[in-house]
Amino acid sequence: MQPVLVKAYGHFKPAGPEYLKRLAQLMSSYGLDEESASLNGRILLISHEGTFFPADEALEILSDLAKNTAGQVEAKLDVLDLEGWMLHRHEWQGDEFKLSSRPLNSVLEYSGH
Repeated sequence: MQPVLVKAYGHFKPAGPEYLKRLAQLMSSYGLDEESASLNGRILLISHEGTFFPADEALEILSDLAKNTAGQVEAKLDVLDLEGWMLHRHEWQGDEFKLSSRPLNSVLEYSGH
């Protein structure tokens, strides 16, 4: 069994099946589980744990989706780098995109753990 070095969790709305297909193809191209991305109504969900996550390519797909929502997007993608002990949070709200990174210790302290 391979160690879990990266975790990625997110939601993106509104979304449609074309973006689910693009994310599934991306995951498959790296030999990763295509089911790491799913669609629940108009909400695209990402849930992945493994040794690698193609964050840059996934962000390109999600940024393309954000551009096509006419400012109606609400989304977040958290990528946890367990080897580097960092959380990288990517957030879209309307026409705004924000990236923040912080050590996981800070996140755990903030959440009371």
